[in-house]
Amino acid sequence: MPNMNPAALFLAEQIWGADRVGGYREGACICHGQPQTRADFRDDVSWSEFRISAMCQEEQDLVFGTDEG
Repeated sequence: MPNMNPAALFLAEQIWGADRVGGYREGACICHGQPQTRADFRDDVSWSEFRISAMCQEEQDLVFGTDEG
C-alpha cells in the first residue's frame, strides 16, 4: 500500500482519528478500519481513489455519489 500524502494523513487523522491511519498502512479503509482489496471496488477509478484517500467504496459513494441512475 503506498504512503498517503502527509497533508492527507493529517486531514484523515482529524476526521477519523489517528488509529485509523495506522490501519490504512495495513490495507484498511480510513473511514471504517475494514481491510480492503481490489475486489471491494467497483472499478479501477475507485481503486485508485482508495490508494489516494483510503476511502472504501461505501465512503466514496457517500462523498462523490454514484453514476447509477
